[in-house]
Amino acid sequence: MTTGRRAKKQRSVGEVVADRRESLEQVAESFRAGATFPSEVTALLAERGLTETTALLVEDGTPPPCCAGFFAGRLLTTDERFLDFEVEDGELIRCEDVTGEVDVSPRIRGVGTSDGWLALVLLRRWVREGKLSS
Repeated sequence: MTTGRRAKKQRSVGEVVADRRESLEQVAESFRAGATFPSEVTALLAERGLTETTALLVEDGTPPPCCAGFFAGRLLTTDERFLDFEVEDGELIRCEDVTGEVDVSPRIRGVGTSDGWLALVLLRRWVREGKLSS
């Protein structure tokens, strides 16, 4: 006997990957537009050559309100290096290469593809389109 409710359809791997790709692109576009971090954080990254034309933001570690003055994230540079960074009270306290730790598998059973792979695909497309300088 049924209750008249229909079971919720499980989303396909393709739909999940499309959502993750769209989310990644939104984060990257917001960095390009200068809307992700306060200007002093952007200036600190620029001192290391990390600007909206040389890197894309693939992870935005926006802090909760209780951690004012702390910003973190992961950038992917045009030479395909993943860099984690942290800025606290106007000082760049950490910027390290984590390329070897990032999964860049194009296929993962049950998940579709890794976020690292999606970021590389976006980076390569933006370089081709001229949104980033190589």
